[in-house]
Amino acid sequence: AKRSRGHPFGFPFPPYGVQESLMADVYRCLDEGGVGVFESPTGTGKSLSLICSTMRWLLDQEQKDADAVTSPAPSLSSGGDPSWVEEQTAASVQQQRSQAHTELIERRRLRAARVAAYDAADRATGGAGSVGEGARGWATHAGKRGLVAKAGTGARGGPEGEFLVEWSGASDDPAEALLDPSLLLDRPDDDEVEAPRRPQVFYTSRTHSQLAQVVGEVKKTGYKGKVAVVALGSRKNLCINEELRGLEGARLNEACLDLQDKASKERKAAATDGGSSDAEQSSKTDSNDSTTVTKSKRRNEGGRHQKKRGGCPHLAGGEARQARVLDRLLVSPLEIEELAGLGRRENACPYYAARAALPEAQLVALPYASLLSSSTRQALGLRLAGSVVVIDEAHNLIDTINEMHSVTLSARHLSETSAQLAQYEERYRARLKPANRQMVQQLLFVVRALRRALLPHVPAVAGSVAGIQAQVRPPGAGPASAAAGAPAAGATIPGTADERIVAVNSLLCSLNVDHINLLRLKAFCEASELAKKLQGFSEAQVQVQTASHTSQPGHAQRSDGVARCTLHPVIALLEALAHADGDARVLLHIDAPAQPQPKVAASGGRGGSWLRVLHLNPATYFASVLSEARAIVLCGGTMQPFDDFHQQLFRALPPGRVRTSAYDHIVPPKSLLPVVFGHGPGGGPLTFSFGTRAAPALMDELGKLLLHVAGAVPDGLVIFVPSFQYEAQLVARWESTGMWAQLDAVKKTFREPRAASDVEAVLAAYSDAIDRARTGLPGAQQQPEAAGGAQPGGSTGRSGALLISVVGGKMSEGINFSDRLGRCVVMVGLPYANPHELALQEQMAHLESTQGKGAGREYYTNLCMKAVNQSIGRAIRHKSDFATIVLADQRFAKPAVRFRLPAWIAGQVVDPGSFDLCMAAIRGFFLLHPDP
Repeated sequence: AKRSRGHPFGFPFPPYGVQESLMADVYRCLDEGGVGVFESPTGTGKSLSLICSTMRWLLDQEQKDADAVTSPAPSLSSGGDPSWVEEQTAASVQQQRSQAHTELIERRRLRAARVAAYDAADRATGGAGSVGEGARGWATHAGKRGLVAKAGTGARGGPEGEFLVEWSGASDDPAEALLDPSLLLDRPDDDEVEAPRRPQVFYTSRTHSQLAQVVGEVKKTGYKGKVAVVALGSRKNLCINEELRGLEGARLNEACLDLQDKASKERKAAATDGGSSDAEQSSKTDSNDSTTVTKSKRRNEGGRHQKKRGGCPHLAGGEARQARVLDRLLVSPLEIEELAGLGRRENACPYYAARAALPEAQLVALPYASLLSSSTRQALGLRLAGSVVVIDEAHNLIDTINEMHSVTLSARHLSETSAQLAQYEERYRARLKPANRQMVQQLLFVVRALRRALLPHVPAVAGSVAGIQAQVRPPGAGPASAAAGAPAAGATIPGTADERIVAVNSLLCSLNVDHINLLRLKAFCEASELAKKLQGFSEAQVQVQTASHTSQPGHAQRSDGVARCTLHPVIALLEALAHADGDARVLLHIDAPAQPQPKVAASGGRGGSWLRVLHLNPATYFASVLSEARAIVLCGGTMQPFDDFHQQLFRALPPGRVRTSAYDHIVPPKSLLPVVFGHGPGGGPLTFSFGTRAAPALMDELGKLLLHVAGAVPDGLVIFVPSFQYEAQLVARWESTGMWAQLDAVKKTFREPRAASDVEAVLAAYSDAIDRARTGLPGAQQQPEAAGGAQPGGSTGRSGALLISVVGGKMSEGINFSDRLGRCVVMVGLPYANPHELALQEQMAHLESTQGKGAGREYYTNLCMKAVNQSIGRAIRHKSDFATIVLADQRFAKPAVRFRLPAWIAGQVVDPGSFDLCMAAIRGFFLLHPDP
């Protein structure tokens, strides 16, 4: 195939050897099919390498398809048909391919011409230009293909008829039962034949900011303008309707669909009236509003009502505007924020424009949740067959899949939902159809049963659950009790909360709900829009109570609770409880009777009693991606150890279908110094195990070690500790002994905040302190001389800042401590997870039972080492960077631990032995790397 000028993969800069190797391996994986798991250290241009190799493969594949159009028609075997039949069939297939290819080229040509016309009109008018009739006609066709979602249907009569459930239950399709109605696109009419799609690249990452980086990388390459790129965002990120901007999650989705439903009904009413005047229609609307709480009142909190009729102003009558946004999106890559800005400028919905662009996109950037859920993929119209999937930042893929399909719900939420459902069923009992009344009653029965399971000291439930627990995992069996000091599963400590793990089917049987089809109940809730109607009904009740009892104390809090409590988490719980019994468990957390239940978020906060459905087998949900996609690439900066991916995701694949590779860093070996500190300044061994790390003597020794390191390291020093709890213990101890003040005198001290919203401010202050210390500006912390005229580390003029961070926190994920921000990273101990956590014990037990003895312990170790690798990888971010890594625990010297470190770090780890030799190595390193 014809290559672009310059580098064969279109890399915009002269690539390093590791970048060449990664691009070649990714291309080979896409071309041959299968799965590739690649580790390329952060700072090596990993994302750009992935984009260039995948885009090159995509264009080469399209060229092959184009060449096949002009090639002789292939011979098709039709099971013994005459040769002339086979030839005619082959010719027909070839003609269809040729026609589809010609239409694709023409669509792209016309789109580019339209965008050029838009730009010319904008330059001529100094603003938004008009769209020609040709574009209007195309926009109408695009609307038929799914520019906006279908409006809901169903007659609702009477003062509160809009809250009445109407469901026929006609569809028994399991796929339909799993669909999220808020994501549904228009389906093509039966007589419309959709053109076959070309291969696409689905590029997924964890956050919208990472997806924005992907689009930004495409803009750096020669593929900009050659490849149609669509970044798929949520309504929260793309909705430009100011009336709805305060809403989030399911409430925003429902409000959006309600506006479309309203517009559809008004159009139908206008057509039925045969041209009745706006005044007559307004009169009808006003008449209805006088007797019922309208949808606009329900959907707009805080008294913000929709004043305009006709639905969302960014969709109503805006086919040409939508076409203009869609054209620009497919011609030039736009980040999610840029797409939202374009929508505001054109007064057109960017969310639905992006959805409509998906069939013709060549590169689709989307978050994990949109790709990893088969129902969401189906709802969005994403087809993986013949296409490739690239999962960036895939080091946490397994945990993400399990977390996506696990559900937590509080006892308070279940109580609120039970009360709302009871009132709803009582109010509409006589008006509901028998089948629908039965479904509502079944839902109420299930919710009440689950709430009873969280009551403390209920003999029937407690006894059955305890018996269930004994059946699930006998005390003392499996890795759950392998950890020293771990309590027996289901054990209760007097005066504390009771936690138990139970099997899903056993719990349902004990609660007498095992005869209810939970998936059908979920399908009923979604198809009937019960969550929306129940929410509206509850808010209407609150408004009535407010009007009658405005003077009652505490009323405002009560209405706020009702507004937040929705049925959506309960619907998600129904699906989670329908997991295969071997792939899921239920964790019950029941507060002691004497403990009051604090007010928590209705969606299932961890205060008070709660239950959590734990998903244990990620392969169940990843199997559909494996079976549909042509090839899958997993890539990240800290992917090792690779064993977890083989054991938990790819066990069903035949040998040879999974390839793994780890690449070196682009920095020369002399720019990195990892040092094992097995002993402290006092000569004592450093072992920060879960049971010993809180010893005052060990915390004092760590403080002295950090004081020496801070004096020898210039600029920024980043310290990672196992948990927020341990970080608080350390600071409290050091404040009481004066060590914290000594550290602050050497380097300005900072602590990672618990609230994610405060992270940016702390990072900015940390960076500013480093800059001020270097330039001598006011506020810089100068180092005082220690006894003898020198710092403990041997330096007299160092300055900078020190930041204590937490493994698994925001600072360890996605924050770059490059250059002066991180001249040294200290890893305190091996951050093994709490061995007493029942969820962890159950995950280990599941692996032991499904994959053999030792698999649970291997998972436990790998979980720790992935956290270590993610933290220490913050140090080196580019070729000219240099840093030291302090591994503060003698266990880092063990070969089994060093083997699990990233290859580019493991090969350079030094273990001098004594504390003095370790400090000499660090001082010598910075003598060789004076600050630029």
